[in-house]
Amino acid sequence: KISDEAYSYVEMLIDEIEKGVPFQQMYIDSANNSILIEEDPEHDAELLERAKLLVENYIGMGLNPKEIIDDIVLNEETYTKVADLKEKLYKHFSVL
Repeated sequence: KISDEAYSYVEMLIDEIEKGVPFQQMYIDSANNSILIEEDPEHDAELLERAKLLVENYIGMGLNPKEIIDDIVLNEETYTKVADLKEKLYKHFSVL
């Protein structure tokens, strides 16, 4: 059994995998020999909110917000695709 805190992280990870890996689209593409990628317009906003939650959790553990944003969030492939994420997180957490 895992702790409630660890369970929430696992759920977050599974959600990102489900959103980040378009299994149905991959099957359709392979069947049709074509590439059809549809992006959810709300996906970036959801990723921003998840990044904020991630940073808040690490701040709660006593880590520096700037280091978290620079070293953890922006190095994860899921978050590197979000436009202006670093600036938005800096502004949200008042990082200068």
